[in-house]
Amino acid sequence: MILTPQQRKALERCLARSQALVEKADYLTQIGAAAPVYAERVDQLNTRRKYLENLSNVAIVADTSTRPN
Repeated sequence: MILTPQQRKALERCLARSQALVEKADYLTQIGAAAPVYAERVDQLNTRRKYLENLSNVAIVADTSTRPN
């Protein structure tokens, strides 16, 4: 799998944003625990963030391993 430079940059930005949101996600989890009305939405946001982080990691590693030396 060889990504275009634009695709790789987009995935790297996605990964950086996801990692920057970890602290905020923890805060939202605390809010969700205190206010059950928001708990489901917080879980959905955390799941989406983790999915995008995993997708970005896998795509970048796959791209790196298939590039010629």
